[in-house]
Amino acid sequence: MIQTYLLAWNPRRWNWEPNELSKKSKAVQQGERVVERWSCGRNKKIKRGDRVFLIRLGQEPRGIFGSGFVSKSVSEGPHWDDELANNGETSLFIQFVYDSLYDPHLGP
Repeated sequence: MIQTYLLAWNPRRWNWEPNELSKKSKAVQQGERVVERWSCGRNKKIKRGDRVFLIRLGQEPRGIFGSGFVSKSVSEGPHWDDELANNGETSLFIQFVYDSLYDPHLGP
């Protein structure tokens, strides 16, 4: 059974490199296969084929801005926060392929 998960993004805690989100959004909208690695918190149950949605939190514009299907189940790696990673902290990650992605600042 395919499960659905909501993955959060708070730009106050982490942000894409300049123009990276816009470039990825355009690529997805043009039908290109764009793969993303994303932290999944403490959830170890996410499996290949599951559905994910991305939600922007913390500052406007808030809301769902992307979705996709998991292409690689949960794995552990260096923490997404460089400072924590430098201290040896790790996080759980999944990999997914976008089927929809919009830059919240530009809209659909």
